[in-house]
Amino acid sequence: MNRPLIGITATYNEQSGLSGNYNGYSKAVLCGGGIPLFIPCIESLQEVKSYLKRLDGLILSGGPDLNASWYGLENHPEMEIMAKRREDWDMALAKEAVDNGKIPLLGICLGIQELNVACGGTLLRHVPEDIGTTVEHRRVTPGVETYHEVTIEEHSELEGILGTSVLTCNSSHHQAVGQVGKGFKAVAWTTDGCVEAIEPINGLKDRFAFGVQWHPERIVDQPKQDLIFKALVQACL
Repeated sequence: MNRPLIGITATYNEQSGLSGNYNGYSKAVLCGGGIPLFIPCIESLQEVKSYLKRLDGLILSGGPDLNASWYGLENHPEMEIMAKRREDWDMALAKEAVDNGKIPLLGICLGIQELNVACGGTLLRHVPEDIGTTVEHRRVTPGVETYHEVTIEEHSELEGILGTSVLTCNSSHHQAVGQVGKGFKAVAWTTDGCVEAIEPINGLKDRFAFGVQWHPERIVDQPKQDLIFKALVQACL
């Protein structure tokens, strides 16, 4: 049996082009039973459909902040805006994948935010101001994971995948899902009310598409985290 080909969006730097450390994503996809393929940020957005036709699944990966104009707001001073070439390419991929409705899709950190915005949702631009500081969502020490507990809605698809309603997750973000996009619902939260996962309102039977705010690829060796990637790969078969 051929292993499904999983496309993963790549970080783009205006000076050096394709950049970033993707060992975690590669390991996680391989662990899940797929073959990872990193997608460069191509200038011609017409190539989006061609890429998606060749992929069995898609991961919208982590990265800097999406320009707030995508959801009708002004940028916050604390935002680190990604390169325009990447945001245009990522959002074209996300919207095409959502509209297509067939390719299994997983959004991670920035990726859940892109997925939500592609469905017409909004973002909280700076969690410490929008929600508060009772839970630390950002990395306190560079290279060292920050952890908190995530509560998952009972009987949700995500709970079914993970087999638990409480999970310890890593966290390194300052933005989060605000108003949930059309066709999706929030299914996981931290104790401060920050949305940690979204999934389709009608479940995953018709289409596999969900997002998590944490980085399971960085802690794929910890309990339950690998199940996210195994579920994605299984949906591609």
